Amino acid sequence: CLIPVTYFDVNYPETGQQIGLIAQDVEAIFPQFVNEFGDMKTLNYSQMVAILIKAIQELNAKLKSK
Repeated sequence: CLIPVTYFDVNYPETGQQIGLIAQDVEAIFPQFVNEFGDMKTLNYSQMVAILIKAIQELNAKLKSK
């Protein structure tokens, strides 16, 4: 289950509070969206857009079929 979280990026504190997902949680479901830099994992959010659109379309189709 992917749960949005809020966080502060310790490398860029000037950006303030952020919202996102935990890379390890995403990796368990969509490993192709996770990049590794040494011991740090990051997410490629732009690649997630197509999957999110498809999920919304599927949910919309289910609602319409009821």
